[in-house]
Amino acid sequence: MSNCCHLGSAVTVCGCHHAVQVAGFVGEGPARFLWILLFLLQVAVGLFVLLVPLLQPGWFATAADPIRVDFYMEALCPYCANFTVHGLKPLFENKLISFVQLDVIPWGNARLDVHSGTIKCQHGQRECELNKLISCAISQRSVQDDWFPFLECVETKVVQGSKDIAVDDVAHECGTHAGLIPDKLLECYNGEQGNTLQRLAAQRTASLKPPHQYVPWVVVNGIPLLNDDTNIIRYICVAYTGRDRPSVCLDVPRIPTSQQQKTALTVARKQNPTQQHMRCQPKGNSLRRCSAPWWQIFREQLLLWQR
Repeated sequence: MSNCCHLGSAVTVCGCHHAVQVAGFVGEGPARFLWILLFLLQVAVGLFVLLVPLLQPGWFATAADPIRVDFYMEALCPYCANFTVHGLKPLFENKLISFVQLDVIPWGNARLDVHSGTIKCQHGQRECELNKLISCAISQRSVQDDWFPFLECVETKVVQGSKDIAVDDVAHECGTHAGLIPDKLLECYNGEQGNTLQRLAAQRTASLKPPHQYVPWVVVNGIPLLNDDTNIIRYICVAYTGRDRPSVCLDVPRIPTSQQQKTALTVARKQNPTQQHMRCQPKGNSLRRCSAPWWQIFREQLLLWQR
């Protein structure tokens, strides 16, 4: 006897007895509903088993984009040195730097004579030399943790009031301190690479929108902090978009604005007792407090949101 039977004009099923049972089971109202319910339950259990590992804490937390901090400075400006030592260095100490992409542009208020190719810096020729050396140090290492100790070493000398900071001495002392090779630093400084790096720094500074009014000029994710760069940690914490906020953001200190010892910063304050904003301004320029531009309004809104 054949085990095949016809369930219709177009379908032939082998094992007729079982086919009729299944067809009848699915075809009847309550039985069909029960079969569908059991099927959906099996699918749900399977999906649950697959998805449980994905539901662990932090699985869906994607790495936040690094916060861009651009620091436009010049080597011998005491206010830039103060920001480097008391504003940027703490970022490395409290590990907040791991969420930051730091870029230092050592040009500041320097001027390039396009005809002669000479550079004039606000604090003299020595500043031009140190700007170039800092550019070379940054180019030697791609990781900010590797080159920042060099910058911090140079600017610490400025904060301490060192008057004569020779390029060769700095290259060896601060280069060794940062784990850089002094000879390679000087090779960059004395070669065309150093000149190219300074031209790039000049171009980046000139392309700022809005243009810088003084140094230090600090920009966080494209927003200039103007004279509120002492709150650099607060702005980084506000800009952070990751799932878990860094612990340092729970207690945000300000940069100390006074020093007990006699430093270049305190000397500069004594020389300019009426200057309200501690900045190195280009000669002939006055710092005007204009009606609040869009970036300042946005910055203030960010701070209000954080509170």
